[in-house]
Amino acid sequence: MRNSDLTHPITLYLIGFAGSGKYTIAKEIAKSGYKVIDNHLINNPIFSLLDLDDATPIAENAWISVRKIRHIILDFIAQDQKSNFIFTNALLEKEGDWKIYNLIKETAEKRGSLFVPLKLTLSPEEHKKRIANPDRKTRFKTTNPAEVHIKKEMIKIDHPHLMEVDVTDLSAGEASEKILSFVKSLESSFPANEGRHSAGEIILDETNTSEIREALWQGVRAFNQPYTGNIITQPFALSIRDENSKIIAGIYGFTFYDHARVEYTWVEESYRKQGLGRKLFQKLEEYCRSKECSVIQLDTLDFQSPVFYEKMGYEYIGTVSEWINGHECYFMRKML
Repeated sequence: MRNSDLTHPITLYLIGFAGSGKYTIAKEIAKSGYKVIDNHLINNPIFSLLDLDDATPIAENAWISVRKIRHIILDFIAQDQKSNFIFTNALLEKEGDWKIYNLIKETAEKRGSLFVPLKLTLSPEEHKKRIANPDRKTRFKTTNPAEVHIKKEMIKIDHPHLMEVDVTDLSAGEASEKILSFVKSLESSFPANEGRHSAGEIILDETNTSEIREALWQGVRAFNQPYTGNIITQPFALSIRDENSKIIAGIYGFTFYDHARVEYTWVEESYRKQGLGRKLFQKLEEYCRSKECSVIQLDTLDFQSPVFYEKMGYEYIGTVSEWINGHECYFMRKML
């Protein structure tokens, strides 16, 4: 089943325990016009820089770099609406692995492709034999037979195109043939415009925008969730009032993840030069630390308070020239 035989692209996702033969089978499937995105294609630029063994856990900073590479690759693939891809991963029933699965699935959807998750299973005896293959070490894969006896639960996928294949007694070629036959049965019934809907006209609204804002915000949160997890946004406000309970100074912003964002800062003119701004920002830092924030971010125009923020320990991280009436906008942050 070569690309020329298809009316739309296909994304296959081979999932199985380490040593189940995912990469070997993927290479067989590649002979039918698929590009292989093995998990070690993503992992190994970082793994090759580490002193790996089968006992020491991989450090979190290494996994952070791996995730960055994964996002770059997936962003690039999402733009390709012609090629067929086959991904491989060992995914367990845990939050981090679900995030990876959803990233691959969403990339397939962005491409308008037929998405087919494929779970490989095999007997413990065959698994033990395959995982001990010394050739696996050349690609920084585990060869520890003890992995077979560790109780793990493979990710539980509920998808209409899911196929489970017991590869215990199958060669890579036989497994490939079985998978491609299944894909072809799905491909014949997969509409070319599945996942796409006809759009109406563009409507401009300058008054009743709250419904649109909420819909867009919820859409953005849903899109971000596989990448960032469930981020909870918490608004906050610090204020100072005079003897008549009139607000004379304050800060408004919100926290999300481990960040704090300052939206507005203001001190009434007659109360300036009295240290109120400094007190507010000291209180802000106390609050942010209590929320386990690691950074505070804000922006300011050149005629506002960039010098004050510098004195409070904020650094410049970006500038937009000629932002409003020729004034510059500075983006600043302070690490806590």
